[in-house]
Amino acid sequence: MRKRKTNPEVFDDLKKLAEERLGQYPDPGDSSDNRQREMHELAVHRVELEMQNEELIASRDELEKSLERYKELFDFAPIGYVTLSFDGSIMNANLATAAMLGVDRPELTGEAFGNFVADMDKPLFAKIFAGLFSGKAGKSFEVRLVRKNSLKARAATTGAADAVSSETPVSVRIDTAIRNDLRECRIAMTDISEQKIVEIENAALQAAMAQVMRLESIGRLAGGIAHDFNNMLQVMLSNVELMDLDDQAHHLRSERLSEMRKCIQKSANLVRQLLAFARSQPFKPEVIDLNTTVANMMNMLGRLLGENITLSYTRSPQPLLVKMDPSQIDQILANLTVNARDAIGGCGVVNIKVSDFRILSPVFWDRQEIPPGHYALLAVADNGSGIDPAILDNIFEPFYSTKSLAESSGLGLASVYGIVRQNSGFIRVSSVVGEGATFEILLPLVSGFEPELHLSENPLAVSGGHESILLVEDDDGVRSMSAEFLERSGYKVFQASRPEEAIRLFDAMPMQIDLLVTDMIMPGMNGRELARELSSRRPDLPCLFISGYTTESRQMAASPVSGMPLLSKPYSLSILALAVRSRLDEV
Repeated sequence: MRKRKTNPEVFDDLKKLAEERLGQYPDPGDSSDNRQREMHELAVHRVELEMQNEELIASRDELEKSLERYKELFDFAPIGYVTLSFDGSIMNANLATAAMLGVDRPELTGEAFGNFVADMDKPLFAKIFAGLFSGKAGKSFEVRLVRKNSLKARAATTGAADAVSSETPVSVRIDTAIRNDLRECRIAMTDISEQKIVEIENAALQAAMAQVMRLESIGRLAGGIAHDFNNMLQVMLSNVELMDLDDQAHHLRSERLSEMRKCIQKSANLVRQLLAFARSQPFKPEVIDLNTTVANMMNMLGRLLGENITLSYTRSPQPLLVKMDPSQIDQILANLTVNARDAIGGCGVVNIKVSDFRILSPVFWDRQEIPPGHYALLAVADNGSGIDPAILDNIFEPFYSTKSLAESSGLGLASVYGIVRQNSGFIRVSSVVGEGATFEILLPLVSGFEPELHLSENPLAVSGGHESILLVEDDDGVRSMSAEFLERSGYKVFQASRPEEAIRLFDAMPMQIDLLVTDMIMPGMNGRELARELSSRRPDLPCLFISGYTTESRQMAASPVSGMPLLSKPYSLSILALAVRSRLDEV
């Protein structure tokens, strides 16, 4: 704004006018000295007025500059500023907000801010906004907005034309402040879309890291599993052949069948351990006895370590119950023992110990404060080369490794650390160079134990029934044996090798089928789709899924769409009978 100039001539004119009037109307009592004094006072006042005028002009210029700075800061700020009325309409918004929402700034005034909130977040925003004026909601929250495509102006911060597509989602963090009279809400919006993308990418990276670690574990375990699995297959094959030779000796047949059953159960456990490392679905915690879980891994760990390393195990005299996925214990032990084997590099000893551990007052483990409580202590110690103290603080970092890239991805100990912390546990390492290292893991104990289901060795001891069952299984051998057993248990079984055949059978007698028992993975249509198709015809039809323990089938069974129980292969006939009877009794 142009500064107004002062005009001293105005004061000179006033002075002349005053002198003329004094000359026309002289006061007899006044002397020339008095008039001179009055003229001097007028001059002083004139100077004072000029100074005041200059100060006012300077103040006005400073206010104008401040206003310009405020407008620049407000309009071109890197975050959006919005003033909302009590009813949620926009009273004022800066240019960053207009660019963020993709709407020309004049069009924002009077518009309901909720119209820019994504549909999936509208209920959340309405609840939070209503709570702001009552003091019942937090002052910061995250919400997704919808960026429109009507913006004609250029972006506030970059000057580039806004070229985003219509209805582009924008993730923002909103910080709020309510005016004292509760009539207005001022909000600051920060675009966190890129941050959210980074978080998603980080989650994908962590999943990829875990998968790489599982694949490494599979490679290590493959040799041991193949050796043990072939041994058990050999036992089963030999027993079958001997049963043919001992056809007349019935007392030997029972013993051979019992031995085959044990081998099959061990084989199934080996497959479970292998899939535990390979699977990608979330872990499912359960209450387990740490003693038993570690003991079940000893043969496998012995295969990993080789014949040159002695493996010892000391278990706790009492059960130690922890809640976590058993496969996570397998993964922890596999990673720690393989690291111990590499550190030994020849002949040596690896000691695994499980013990009770009580903490009465808070203690620190490597700068980790551990609260008082009752814990299970899992320790893995070796007499290898040890760990340099200079790198102890880095060994749990992802991709950090003292080995070459060909030998290790640097994810082993990071994976162990993540599993321990995921289950509210703690881990520390102590080492002396040349003498070995000890990894100690604390896991919180649980007070209650979820009892396992104990089934009879005799499958016919499980009660049967008289209901009708539609059995759908594409493997002829599995379907035939399961149908034979269910029929011997008293059920009426209708068999189908494909989903299309099952639909035709069901349509022919929809009210005669009491239970659908179906495999999950079949050609043409999976088990969940078949169950959905038949449920559309009869909503009250109960269903039991059977799975070959693949990732796909477990994901489908866990889907809320199905909501059905899952029976994993291989299963004993007694478990099949119990599952069928349980599903029928639930109806």
